[in-house]
Amino acid sequence: MTSGSRLLLISSCVAILAVAGAGMLIARVPVPETAEITGISGNAFEWELTAKLTRVSDTRELAGPMKMTHVGWCIQAGPEEKMGEMRIRLAHLTSAIEARVIIDGVECSYTGTLTDAYEGSLSCPDRRAVQMLLWLK
Repeated sequence: MTSGSRLLLISSCVAILAVAGAGMLIARVPVPETAEITGISGNAFEWELTAKLTRVSDTRELAGPMKMTHVGWCIQAGPEEKMGEMRIRLAHLTSAIEARVIIDGVECSYTGTLTDAYEGSLSCPDRRAVQMLLWLK
């Protein structure tokens, strides 16, 4: 084995160990037993979202009831409210979040990544996806 090959093998092993070690540190971050979610959604962020979630068994998922309130300019007879359910799954090794939202019997999906908030898009059947920001407390 040449010294160049040996150096490449050693650096590859070090990189693999570093990634594995970082993964173990991230995976050990505890999932809360309960969480409050607040958020905004829509083309002009005209919907506010609140949810109180509870951890599902010994998983990285939280689930519970949610409420969406229309806060846009086109409110005629008071704010429209929609009740539903939210189920989120926190990723093991990244700052990603996936969610399933059920509103008026329609199941929608959400995928977001953490910056100042979880930024992503909400996709519902037969509709164009809209942006959504979520904050987890």
